[in-house]
Amino acid sequence: MNSAQHLLRSQRDLLLSLTLDHPAPLLRWLRDAEVLSPAHYLSLLERSPSNAVAQAMEMVCATEESSQRFLQVLSEVQDYYCRDLQLWVERHCREGVSKPAPEPLKVEEKKPKGFAKLFKGKSKGFTLTTEAKAKEQLKPSRSLKLANLRVPISAHKTTLLKRTEQLKCYSEGEGVASNSASHIEIRYTDLFVTEDDDFIDSSKHEYFDLASRRARIYVHQACQRIRPCHLLDPQGKSGRPPKRVKVKGIAGIGKSVAVQRLVYEWAIGKNMREFKCIFDYASESSI
Repeated sequence: MNSAQHLLRSQRDLLLSLTLDHPAPLLRWLRDAEVLSPAHYLSLLERSPSNAVAQAMEMVCATEESSQRFLQVLSEVQDYYCRDLQLWVERHCREGVSKPAPEPLKVEEKKPKGFAKLFKGKSKGFTLTTEAKAKEQLKPSRSLKLANLRVPISAHKTTLLKRTEQLKCYSEGEGVASNSASHIEIRYTDLFVTEDDDFIDSSKHEYFDLASRRARIYVHQACQRIRPCHLLDPQGKSGRPPKRVKVKGIAGIGKSVAVQRLVYEWAIGKNMREFKCIFDYASESSI
């Protein structure tokens, strides 16, 4: 048995205890890394957390290649889990390909030309003093600030995942209303979002207005389809992302669930990764 397989089998119980509290990030990243098939991934989401992680590890330990990819994925999602798992990853997954340090750039000093020679001597009076240089060095850099925010942002992502991964389902039949919940990746249906005229009447529900709007459906097919995860992508010739996006539709069409899926995808680290932090706010909850 090779090293990665032996490591996972010997540490199986420990890894189970460290990841069973919230296995969703680990399972999703294993699926995207093609360690788990889409069908197997969806079947694991329907199981209990302990059974899901146990079944995933049994499949991963089948080959040395999948075991190595599991360790790589585990190192990528370690921020979602406790400090003990991060220490385990640091201890056992440290054997990576070290990148050579980049060579320092050589900047050639250019000689001043023309009028620049007249002001060369005058610039000496604007140099920073020793005290000012010391204050500049004490200021935290941008990378240091982001490093300090790493732990609270990871905790925020975990909170969002636990709140958005369950999709509530309501059904009525035989005079009895029942409420249930399932994982959002199992029950969610991607919306058909198109660019539309803001003045078009959308007060009638699509279901009741479907038969009389065949021509308009064809017009919709000619419009540009926008996936919800691309609503904030840079658009137009400017290449700048929009500051505000308005999504309209009749009640119950799925606007709130689409936002829930967007927040879930950001929290799990798969979409809108250009945003450092995201907050969701539902106006109806404050009424």
